[in-house]
Formats: sequence, C-alpha cells, structure tokens
Amino acid sequence: METSIVRAGLEQASIGALQDFIDERLAKAAAIAQQCYGEAGESFRNMQPSAQDEYLWALAGLLHEASEARGEQVRRRVAERETRRAMERLGRVAEPLLLEGDEAEFIRLMRQLAPDRREEVIAEMKTAVAA
Repeated sequence: METSIVRAGLEQASIGALQDFIDERLAKAAAIAQQCYGEAGESFRNMQPSAQDEYLWALAGLLHEASEARGEQVRRRVAERETRRAMERLGRVAEPLLLEGDEAEFIRLMRQLAPDRREEVIAEMKTAVAA
C-alpha cells in the first residue's frame, strides 16, 4: 500500500481504528520477521537475493506504516490534551473577559481550540445566556 494513501486514511481514522491498524501491521511484521531466522529462516536464506530484498521491503513497509499511524495517534492525543486545557482555561476566564470587555483575549483563546470545540463552546455560552 502506498504511504500517501495510508496517510490519507489515517487522518480520517478514529483513535481506536488507528490502534487496530497499528496492531495489524505489527502482527504482520512479526509474522514476516519470524520467517527470517532460526529454522524457519533456512528457506528465507535459500531465496534469491532479489526475493529476499522484496521480503524485507515488505517488512520495512509494514513497520513504516505502523510508525506513521503511531505518529498520527500521538499527534491527535496531544491536540486533544491541548484543546482540553484551552477549554478549561477558556471556561475559567471567558465570562470575566467578556464582562470586562476584553474581546481580543477571548478571541485569542477561542482560536486555540479545534474548530469542533469552538462550536461546542459557543453552544454552551448561548445556553448559559438563555438561562
């Protein structure tokens, strides 16, 4: 599978799907690696050098895909943590900022949030104002 196609799919996947993808790639890589050493490795060592290269390229590809997925998983978790922190800070300071008329600071804090979180905060603020 081409890396750019894999990357595009990873960007759309949920955290759970990313973990499943990583687990699958590592399981396949482990199965391939186990055929390269010990008794099982004898048939690998008897292969033509070009076939050995293709076999090891497949192994490297699986490991690279797992690494890409892990990177995406970490990036998302960091973004979620930063969004939670920004939302907590926004929750503590939003009302005083708006009451004091410091709209610039409020807007700066809102920009730190992911777009879907911004909508969530706006909806919560509308509910609070209506109450």
